[in-house]
Amino acid sequence: MDPGLACDPMHPVAARLQAALTDRPWLAPFLLSVLAGLVLLLRLGDPGRIIFDETYYVDDARGYLDTGVEPGFAVHPTVGKWLIAGSIWLFGDTPFGWRAAGAVAGIAIVVLTYLLARRLLADSPDGWWLALVAPVLLLADGLFITQARIAMLDIFLALFALAGLLALVADRQHRREMTEDQEQVLSLRVLAGVLFGLAIGVKWSGLLALGGAGLLTLGWEIGAARGRAWFVFVGRLLATTISLVVVPFLVYVATWTPWLVNYADTFTAGCEEPASCEYRLGERLSGLVRHHDQMLDFHLGLEASHNYRSDPLGWPVLQRPVVYWWSTCSAEDASASPTFDPETGTTRPVCDVDEGDAGEVLAIGNPALWWGFLLLTPLLVAGTVLRDRRSAVALVTWLATWLPWLVVSRTAFLFYLVPVVPLLAIGAVIALERLGAPGAVRRTYVGAVLGAAVPLALVGALVLVDAVEGPRWVFGLAAAGWAIGAAVGAVADRQARVDDRTAAVLAGPVGDWPAPVWTPPGDERGLDADPPGRRTTGRWVAGFTAVVLGTAVFFAPVWLAIPLEEDAVRARWWFDSWI
Repeated sequence: MDPGLACDPMHPVAARLQAALTDRPWLAPFLLSVLAGLVLLLRLGDPGRIIFDETYYVDDARGYLDTGVEPGFAVHPTVGKWLIAGSIWLFGDTPFGWRAAGAVAGIAIVVLTYLLARRLLADSPDGWWLALVAPVLLLADGLFITQARIAMLDIFLALFALAGLLALVADRQHRREMTEDQEQVLSLRVLAGVLFGLAIGVKWSGLLALGGAGLLTLGWEIGAARGRAWFVFVGRLLATTISLVVVPFLVYVATWTPWLVNYADTFTAGCEEPASCEYRLGERLSGLVRHHDQMLDFHLGLEASHNYRSDPLGWPVLQRPVVYWWSTCSAEDASASPTFDPETGTTRPVCDVDEGDAGEVLAIGNPALWWGFLLLTPLLVAGTVLRDRRSAVALVTWLATWLPWLVVSRTAFLFYLVPVVPLLAIGAVIALERLGAPGAVRRTYVGAVLGAAVPLALVGALVLVDAVEGPRWVFGLAAAGWAIGAAVGAVADRQARVDDRTAAVLAGPVGDWPAPVWTPPGDERGLDADPPGRRTTGRWVAGFTAVVLGTAVFFAPVWLAIPLEEDAVRARWWFDSWI
């Protein structure tokens, strides 16, 4: 099929598909749920033993089912571990039971990715099918897949953060459609606050997602304040503060209710005979504050050596992925008698794979998506500079989740970026749509390349003369130059388009004036908007998607724990840092 076919609204196949999705809003989420279920539930019980950090969270979840609290000192809040505990209660204390809640969360994230993309692209003529591409790209990402198939916390953080962002975007769109006399005090923004509170209740890094959402909301309110009285802006800012600060705080505190109820059994209480210990509410609250002080000290002082710790500066380029599981089988182990596995309560073979094979779970993003997204970021920078709110949502939330880690000295891992993977997929389709507009991005990319090349050349020269050490900040300087150059180039592109259109109007008779620039309803881009370039957009999206899916097929065995010959598994190690 011609890649441009998909974006041609006049083609019968495209028209029928668009009509089906419009008349049946449930159809796309249902089909995506089925597809996500096939990917995330396939072989979910393999490996059939505890892997990586499951050793912490499965034990904590078991403690929740027994006493309502963790058996020892807890370094993370409670929400994610309660979800794992619920999964064990429903499906049993088995590998499938440990991981089922994460897989369900992953399925929900796929659907939410579609719904968010659909809202952000609602004003685009190609939005109905571009929104379908985003969750497909997400399902082709290994970091997302592996995190949804392991009993850890980050997938739940990603779920609540994405749901909160969707609620904020929906709230923004509703507010823009209402008149002043229809303004509502309680809104979807309060729901967003609840969801972000739950995200923080999974891991404190949910604060980064909340911070990104807060920046977006502040920008929206400043934009909406033009032409309004100052006290209206102050009132809305106060309402926003209540929704995105007070509500998340109250929800977060509420998530500790089971901990407070079962305080006598906690590590913090230190009671050797919980049945005989009694604590007043004030003592329980004091213990909760003390426990948070201990958690904070742990996270600020965590400086443990670990084979898979990584520098956050290298996360966007997948410099150091994480091996969750690695297994081979010698001839001696292959002939050994089965042993009892206390983790699952079953008798199992010594080997997880056949002799000569290897099994691996490699938590690494899809290189085609992650590296492709970096190449497309100048288009998102350009859109943000030129007031395209769709680009701003993807870019700001991605940066807000990643950049703060650059100043954190504690041990960190690539999987901390799981919450941004849906934004990579959504941002890619938004950028590709912009790329499809002919003649709109030349100066943007020239500026980006020059902006990255100048600091690279300067730092390279300093390194050669031993004026500076090490290449760590070379990437950071190049990335900053890439973004700044793209912003300058975007402004130049916009001015060039204005000049070209003005010249065309002045040169021709009135009857030959060009058609109005395509401007989505309610979007204040004006001349900043690009003509759709529909067939070109289709080819760019089709090509990018094909590369991402092809790369996903190659990496699928090490995302789904499918054993292969050992040399075949090692073929996925493109760089030494991936081992």
